[in-house]
Amino acid sequence: MRRALVALVVCVAAAGAGMVSCGRREAPARGGQVEVTRPAAEGNDVGLRKEQVPLAPGQDRLQGALQKLIETARGGHTSAIPPGTRLLGVDRDGSRVTIRLSDEFRQLDSFGDTGESLAQNALRAAIAQVPGVETMTVIVGGKPYEGEHSGEWADVPVRDEGARADGAR
Repeated sequence: MRRALVALVVCVAAAGAGMVSCGRREAPARGGQVEVTRPAAEGNDVGLRKEQVPLAPGQDRLQGALQKLIETARGGHTSAIPPGTRLLGVDRDGSRVTIRLSDEFRQLDSFGDTGESLAQNALRAAIAQVPGVETMTVIVGGKPYEGEHSGEWADVPVRDEGARADGAR
Protein backbone atom coordinates (compact mmCIF):
# COMPACT_ATOMS: atom_id res chain seq x y z
CA MET A 1 0.00 0.00 0.00
CA ARG A 2 2.81 2.39 0.92
CA ARG A 3 4.55 1.73 -2.44
CA ALA A 4 1.36 2.46 -4.36
CA LEU A 5 0.91 5.72 -2.45
CA VAL A 6 4.52 6.78 -3.14
CA ALA A 7 4.11 5.92 -6.86
CA LEU A 8 0.90 7.95 -7.01
CA VAL A 9 2.52 10.96 -5.34
CA VAL A 10 5.51 10.78 -7.72
CA CYS A 11 3.21 10.52 -10.77
CA VAL A 12 1.07 13.46 -9.64
CA ALA A 13 4.15 15.57 -8.91
CA ALA A 14 5.68 14.72 -12.30
CA ALA A 15 2.43 15.54 -14.11
CA GLY A 16 2.21 18.86 -12.23
CA ALA A 17 5.76 19.69 -13.25
CA GLY A 18 4.94 18.97 -16.89
CA MET A 19 7.15 15.89 -17.03
CA VAL A 20 4.33 13.45 -17.77
CA SER A 21 1.56 13.94 -20.27
CA CYS A 22 -1.86 12.71 -19.30
CA GLY A 23 -3.13 11.69 -22.71
CA ARG A 24 -2.35 14.98 -24.49
CA ARG A 25 0.79 15.28 -26.58
CA GLU A 26 2.41 18.69 -26.62
CA ALA A 27 4.67 19.87 -29.39
CA PRO A 28 8.35 19.34 -28.62
CA ALA A 29 10.27 22.40 -27.42
CA ARG A 30 12.78 21.98 -30.25
CA GLY A 31 12.74 20.73 -33.85
CA GLY A 32 9.81 19.18 -35.68
CA GLN A 33 7.40 21.28 -37.71
CA VAL A 34 5.56 24.54 -37.14
CA GLU A 35 2.68 26.25 -38.88
CA VAL A 36 3.12 29.57 -40.61
CA THR A 37 0.28 31.55 -42.09
CA ARG A 38 0.04 33.49 -45.34
CA PRO A 39 -2.71 35.79 -46.64
CA ALA A 40 -5.12 34.03 -48.99
CA ALA A 41 -8.37 35.01 -50.68
CA GLU A 42 -11.48 33.66 -48.98
CA GLY A 43 -14.38 34.63 -51.23
CA ASN A 44 -14.52 38.42 -51.15
CA ASP A 45 -12.31 38.59 -48.08
CA VAL A 46 -8.70 37.86 -47.17
CA GLY A 47 -7.76 35.45 -44.41
CA LEU A 48 -4.72 33.49 -43.28
CA ARG A 49 -3.97 30.05 -44.72
CA LYS A 50 -1.82 27.67 -42.64
CA GLU A 51 1.08 25.68 -43.99
CA GLN A 52 3.47 23.30 -42.26
CA VAL A 53 7.19 24.05 -42.45
CA PRO A 54 10.05 22.03 -40.96
CA LEU A 55 12.41 23.34 -38.31
CA ALA A 56 16.06 22.44 -38.19
CA PRO A 57 16.81 19.64 -35.72
CA GLY A 58 17.26 21.19 -32.29
CA GLN A 59 15.87 24.59 -33.35
CA ASP A 60 13.82 26.33 -30.64
CA ARG A 61 10.11 26.26 -31.60
CA LEU A 62 9.36 29.84 -30.52
CA GLN A 63 12.34 31.34 -32.33
CA GLY A 64 11.86 28.96 -35.27
CA ALA A 65 8.14 29.67 -35.74
CA LEU A 66 8.78 33.41 -35.78
CA GLN A 67 11.79 33.10 -38.10
CA LYS A 68 9.85 30.91 -40.53
CA LEU A 69 6.98 33.43 -40.53
CA ILE A 70 9.41 36.31 -41.23
CA GLU A 71 10.94 34.27 -44.08
CA THR A 72 7.54 34.14 -45.84
CA ALA A 73 8.18 37.77 -46.89
CA ARG A 74 11.27 36.84 -48.93
CA GLY A 75 11.40 36.30 -52.65
CA GLY A 76 8.20 38.10 -53.58
CA HIS A 77 5.92 35.54 -51.90
CA THR A 78 2.60 36.57 -50.38
CA SER A 79 3.15 37.35 -46.71
CA ALA A 80 1.45 39.17 -43.85
CA ILE A 81 4.90 40.47 -42.86
CA PRO A 82 6.38 43.46 -44.72
CA PRO A 83 9.31 42.62 -47.03
CA GLY A 84 12.77 43.09 -45.56
CA THR A 85 11.58 42.66 -41.96
CA ARG A 86 14.16 40.91 -39.79
CA LEU A 87 13.69 39.15 -36.46
CA LEU A 88 16.15 40.91 -34.15
CA GLY A 89 15.30 38.87 -31.09
CA VAL A 90 12.66 37.12 -29.06
CA ASP A 91 12.44 36.89 -25.29
CA ARG A 92 10.11 34.87 -23.11
CA ASP A 93 9.27 35.77 -19.55
CA GLY A 94 6.80 33.20 -18.28
CA SER A 95 3.65 33.55 -20.36
CA ARG A 96 4.79 36.78 -22.06
CA VAL A 97 6.80 36.96 -25.28
CA THR A 98 8.56 40.06 -26.58
CA ILE A 99 9.42 40.13 -30.29
CA ARG A 100 11.97 42.63 -31.56
CA LEU A 101 11.62 43.40 -35.28
CA SER A 102 13.62 45.61 -37.63
CA ASP A 103 12.39 49.01 -38.80
CA GLU A 104 11.20 47.50 -42.10
CA PHE A 105 8.17 46.26 -40.16
CA ARG A 106 6.94 49.89 -40.11
CA GLN A 107 5.96 49.47 -43.78
CA LEU A 108 2.89 47.84 -42.29
CA ASP A 109 1.58 51.38 -41.63
CA SER A 110 0.81 51.65 -45.36
CA PHE A 111 -0.97 48.26 -45.54
CA GLY A 112 -4.21 49.55 -43.97
CA ASP A 113 -6.24 47.97 -41.21
CA THR A 114 -6.54 44.63 -43.03
CA GLY A 115 -2.77 44.42 -43.42
CA GLU A 116 -2.22 45.24 -39.76
CA SER A 117 -4.78 42.67 -38.72
CA LEU A 118 -3.23 39.97 -40.93
CA ALA A 119 0.28 40.67 -39.59
CA GLN A 120 -0.84 40.69 -35.96
CA ASN A 121 -2.85 37.48 -36.40
CA ALA A 122 0.05 35.78 -38.21
CA LEU A 123 2.39 36.63 -35.32
CA ARG A 124 -0.22 35.49 -32.79
CA ALA A 125 -0.67 32.18 -34.62
CA ALA A 126 3.09 31.56 -34.73
CA ILE A 127 3.48 32.18 -31.00
CA ALA A 128 0.32 30.33 -29.97
CA GLN A 129 1.99 27.06 -31.01
CA VAL A 130 4.19 27.29 -27.93
CA PRO A 131 2.53 25.97 -24.77
CA GLY A 132 2.23 28.43 -21.90
CA VAL A 133 2.50 31.61 -23.96
CA GLU A 134 -0.39 34.01 -23.34
CA THR A 135 0.63 37.47 -24.60
CA MET A 136 3.02 39.15 -27.04
CA THR A 137 4.59 42.55 -27.32
CA VAL A 138 6.11 43.63 -30.64
CA ILE A 139 9.05 46.05 -30.36
CA VAL A 140 10.19 48.12 -33.35
CA GLY A 141 12.80 50.84 -32.93
CA GLY A 142 13.09 50.23 -29.19
CA LYS A 143 9.42 50.73 -28.31
CA PRO A 144 6.15 48.84 -28.72
CA TYR A 145 4.91 48.98 -32.31
CA GLU A 146 1.88 51.21 -32.70
CA GLY A 147 -0.18 50.54 -35.79
CA GLU A 148 -1.97 53.32 -37.61
CA HIS A 149 -5.23 51.37 -37.24
CA SER A 150 -4.64 48.85 -34.45
CA GLY A 151 -2.97 50.85 -31.69
CA GLU A 152 -0.08 49.67 -29.53
CA TRP A 153 0.97 46.03 -29.83
CA ALA A 154 1.82 45.50 -26.16
CA ASP A 155 0.53 42.53 -24.16
CA VAL A 156 -1.64 41.36 -27.06
CA PRO A 157 -3.34 38.02 -26.27
CA VAL A 158 -2.04 35.30 -28.60
CA ARG A 159 -5.21 33.22 -28.44
CA ASP A 160 -8.83 34.15 -28.93
CA GLU A 161 -10.88 34.59 -25.78
CA GLY A 162 -11.81 31.28 -24.20
CA ALA A 163 -8.77 29.40 -25.56
CA ARG A 164 -6.07 28.67 -23.00
CA ALA A 165 -2.36 28.10 -23.55
CA ASP A 166 -2.72 24.47 -22.45
CA GLY A 167 -5.22 23.85 -25.25
CA ALA A 168 -8.25 23.56 -22.95
CA ARG A 169 -11.28 25.78 -23.38
